[in-house]
Amino acid sequence: LHSAITRFSPARHIDEKYAQLLSEAQQRGVEILAYKAEISAEGMALKKSLPVTL
Repeated sequence: LHSAITRFSPARHIDEKYAQLLSEAQQRGVEILAYKAEISAEGMALKKSLPVTL
């Protein structure tokens, strides 16, 4: 897992269609949220809201 993530952006080079649809959803009023999470064998906890770049 990546622990140094500071923002969210869809990986266009992996899935262009997903990135396009995510942008369209935002343009139509869907709020796109991303969070840094701490994941362990016991569970997952959201730690910090991350900026989203589409």
